[in-house]
Amino acid sequence: MSSVTSPADQRSKPGRTAGLRVGLLTAAVFLLALLVGGSLLIVIERSRIFQVKEAARVATSSQTHAIQERLGRSLSATYALAAVLAQGNGQIKNFDTLAQKMIETYGGISSLQLAENGVISAIVPLAGNEKALGHNLLEDTARNKEARLAMTSRALTLAGPFELLQGGMAVVGRLPIFLPQQGKEDRFWGFSTALIRIPDLLLASDLDNLARQGYRYQLWRMHPDTAQRQIIAASDAVAGATTQPLLQPVEVPFDVPNGRWTLSVEPVDRWSSPLRIALGLTGASFVAALLAALIYTLLMQPLLLRREVALRTRELSRANQRLGEEILEREQSEARLELAASVFSHAREGIIITDASGTIIEVNDTFSRITGYSREQAVGQNPRILQSGRQSPDFYAAMWKALADKGQWYGEIWNRRKSGEVYAEMLTISAVRDSAGVTQHYVSLFTDITPMKEHQQQLEHIAHFDALTDLPNRVLLAD
Repeated sequence: MSSVTSPADQRSKPGRTAGLRVGLLTAAVFLLALLVGGSLLIVIERSRIFQVKEAARVATSSQTHAIQERLGRSLSATYALAAVLAQGNGQIKNFDTLAQKMIETYGGISSLQLAENGVISAIVPLAGNEKALGHNLLEDTARNKEARLAMTSRALTLAGPFELLQGGMAVVGRLPIFLPQQGKEDRFWGFSTALIRIPDLLLASDLDNLARQGYRYQLWRMHPDTAQRQIIAASDAVAGATTQPLLQPVEVPFDVPNGRWTLSVEPVDRWSSPLRIALGLTGASFVAALLAALIYTLLMQPLLLRREVALRTRELSRANQRLGEEILEREQSEARLELAASVFSHAREGIIITDASGTIIEVNDTFSRITGYSREQAVGQNPRILQSGRQSPDFYAAMWKALADKGQWYGEIWNRRKSGEVYAEMLTISAVRDSAGVTQHYVSLFTDITPMKEHQQQLEHIAHFDALTDLPNRVLLAD
């Protein structure tokens, strides 16, 4: 059996083919734009990181110069001591006074020491440093390597940092002193030593300025004995904790006397922020999507125009159908409203509608017939205008509690007509709430039961009093 293709199917095939071609071209434009945007983002990010690293390198170099200047100034005191010793042929008179004056002049020095033949023989100030007296620097296996380096090189050598015998961390500048001997080789006298505590060095060189600029830093050296990195100071150093290594730091090595230190820094937020990259990729994707959308719009315009004509035609047909349905529905709604209004107006019960605050917004004719108040007199008033005074405040408190808890109240109540006459009514109050449970209105329905109450009283009188004498009968006496 041969298949038959309808004219509508024959017309839709070219449209589907053209739409597929437009979709493929749009996807290609999007991918190309995304590739170009991503490449541009990489170039910009690399350029930014390069600039940030150069700025960090400049800040770090400035800080290393400050450390070198501070060390050089403080350690110059060792040369002054060596000159005085050479002039005195190994003797210094009034060492305490001279050393104290040098500490004040050169600054940053915690103590000055003399170590004749490598044994510490004099310290200024002595208070707190007593434990170091008599210590042989050349026999201390933890420190003699740098001391012997100073002897061998005959140059000022910065040792440490290490834990002091008197407590605390410090670096020590040791200058070997060789005294000349006539006709003989210079004699090794010992060391003039300047001790600089690490906190004082950091404070004097303002190393924390790097932290204030948003950098993590580590000041370190390669330990001469272990060949391992030894941290001298770090921005995140905490007592008793291991300093976290920097991931991709900018490192600036600098020379110290007979040694080399390195200052490493990196931003607290790293060189490249994942959030910045994500935002950049998002922006590139957005631009690529806009460009693809523009291409798609231009290419699809003729197709969309034909589809729009067909769509509008169908919509017009459906709109006419909906219009007819709406007209019918409106007529039915108006009929329902007329019926509801008729029921409201001709209901046997009196009806009061109030807002959430209790202000009357609508009443029916039966309300006016029972209470004597017209609609114009009642609207805008509070139902309290009907109170007779027979119910106590506790009665009304219980009523409002029931409305709040259950949403309705039902019972008998005595009210007063406009004329002042008190009447009994059977009252039902319902709270009308919205979808969130908030009360919007109150609806009250009531019936005048005064004749019923009077008839009840008559029956009770007949039951308990004699019809001829109007005296209490045996039933009342029994009760």
